[in-house]
Amino acid sequence: MPYFQVNRKLLLMKIHYFLGIGGYAPFSPFLTTISKQRGYSAFIVGLIFMLQPIPGMLIRPIVGAVTDKYKCRRSVFIASSIITFLLVCLLSIIPGTTAKEEMNDLDAIKSPLFWMFFITIALINTDGTVKSVLEDTICMDLLGKKKILFFY
Repeated sequence: MPYFQVNRKLLLMKIHYFLGIGGYAPFSPFLTTISKQRGYSAFIVGLIFMLQPIPGMLIRPIVGAVTDKYKCRRSVFIASSIITFLLVCLLSIIPGTTAKEEMNDLDAIKSPLFWMFFITIALINTDGTVKSVLEDTICMDLLGKKKILFFY
């Protein structure tokens, strides 16, 4: 029986890719379908997906600067994975998952469930941006610049 040695330096990164991304991956491609099933019109679904990247775009330089200044990349990385887990759980339990007919746009925007749904999706996307910033720096530190292979 062969002996396998676990590289402990890479264990956090492997756990993140297996659990962190694997937990969110089943939801991500179906968010537009889930939105339509909730009764939101094509306009509202487009609005959701047009606005969701904005907070992530704004937080990217802030996270980079703060984690560089305080040298807390791994702590923030672990916290962001936990936050993603909690947000995906919240997304799956927000009531109103099926609607019989399409809602009026104004009624949808006035609905607290819409805002809960929208804010949860925006936070998941923002947290994904935080994780991607940290993945770049942590993976470069762990793997080293010489070990990275580029495939063209």
